[in-house]
Amino acid sequence: MLAGLPSRKKIAQLILSDTPSRDTFAAWQHLRATRGLRLPAPRLSAAQWRTLPLRRRDDYDTYRQMTNVNLPLQQTPMTQKVSRLIDRRCKANTRKKGRPDPGWRHGQPLGPAR
Repeated sequence: MLAGLPSRKKIAQLILSDTPSRDTFAAWQHLRATRGLRLPAPRLSAAQWRTLPLRRRDDYDTYRQMTNVNLPLQQTPMTQKVSRLIDRRCKANTRKKGRPDPGWRHGQPLGPAR
């Protein structure tokens, strides 16, 4: 039933291995060459999953998250707008360096009065 699921040791190695940065040509070539080695976890029904021993359930869930969650982000007008907004806010927050703590306004602490 779990023919495509790696051993517990292999899953641990995948989790603990360093992910090469993608900002160099060599690292990008390595990623392109090896990204197909992680095959998705086999698809199980809820009944099949319940028949697994507890440790293999954990292995299955972990490996499924590793292989199925990494979907590419689509560039839509909404994601571009959100990215610009977050970028602006991050830049604005870095410019606030040296100003008073934002938790204090006009000498009054934010939150309920004591």
